[in-house]
Amino acid sequence: MRIWHIPLDPGPHVVARCLDLLDGAERAQVSRLASPELARRYTVAHGATREVLGALVDARPAGLRYRVGRWGKPELDGYPGLHHNLSHSGEVALLAVSADQPVGVDVERLRPSLRARALADRYFLPAEARALARRPQAEQPWWYQRFWTRKEACGKASGVPLVVALRFGVYRHAVPPPAEGDAGPCRLADVATEPGYLAAVAMLGTEPYDVQHRRWPEQTVHSGGSPDAR
Repeated sequence: MRIWHIPLDPGPHVVARCLDLLDGAERAQVSRLASPELARRYTVAHGATREVLGALVDARPAGLRYRVGRWGKPELDGYPGLHHNLSHSGEVALLAVSADQPVGVDVERLRPSLRARALADRYFLPAEARALARRPQAEQPWWYQRFWTRKEACGKASGVPLVVALRFGVYRHAVPPPAEGDAGPCRLADVATEPGYLAAVAMLGTEPYDVQHRRWPEQTVHSGGSPDAR
């Protein structure tokens, strides 16, 4: 698996280049966004995704087409063996790509003022909510968002809606699906990214996998890996 770290404020010339790569649906989405800042972030995240995927399949980035999966997850049309997933928050985007199994990634900007305990009681499994409540109050937002990124990543890899993903138990790195859900098991890894953000990645199945981290547009490579990958 490879993960591209994408800064979303790369300068006006790069933003313009990314805008030129978007298709009609993506441009329409840009026009609907509420602020120039949100439009820039969306443009760069999706333009960078096209550049990365185009390089991997040796195709024009602007000519790539997507189809929509079961729960709205975009899939690259014409390349069924290449799996990808994009997440962005604040000024950071992460793009996970795999030629092995479906992947999911989530990145979240840390929010220290989050009402973490109440949210955990509402959305998380009881054991997770109790574990968070045992943490010092100042640490609870961090732990809430750590669990959230893991659940989102597993849900995206398994191809299920968020309401099912929230029922994943994310204490362990090999995550079984909820008993009442139709998701497959996935293997989870926390991802180091920019200061002030938390992220996680997951791949369908339970086999360990290696992770290579790259930075767009430089695409500098450094080594990483899922837990227990040897």
